[in-house]
Amino acid sequence: MCVDTNLLTLEERRICASILLVSGLLSNEIDCPRLLELIPILVPQRNLRSDQPFYPPRQRSNFILTSPINRLINACNYIVQQNSDIDLLGYQTRCSANALASIIINSRQFN
Repeated sequence: MCVDTNLLTLEERRICASILLVSGLLSNEIDCPRLLELIPILVPQRNLRSDQPFYPPRQRSNFILTSPINRLINACNYIVQQNSDIDLLGYQTRCSANALASIIINSRQFN
C-alpha cells in the first residue's frame, strides 16, 4: 500500500529521522557533544575508493549490531551509497526531509 501511494514505510521514516539527526549533529544545529563523540567519522589519510563517511565499529554480538548508533551509521552510509550528491556535513546544502524521502522512494524502485 505504501509503495502504490509513494508513502514512506515506518522503517524508511526511521532512516530519514536518523539521517536528519546525524546531519544536524555534524552541522552543529543540534548541540550534543556526548552524542557527537559516539559517531565514528571516517577521515581517510589518502584518497580512497570508499565513499562511506562513517566506519562501523566491529561487532561481537547481534545485540551491538542493532544498537542505535550502528543503525545511525548504517543508515547514513546507505543513503550516501545511493546518492553521492548528499552532503551530510552540510557544507554545500542542508539535506532536507523531502530530498531524503525522494531518494528512498527512488531506491525502493531499484531494489
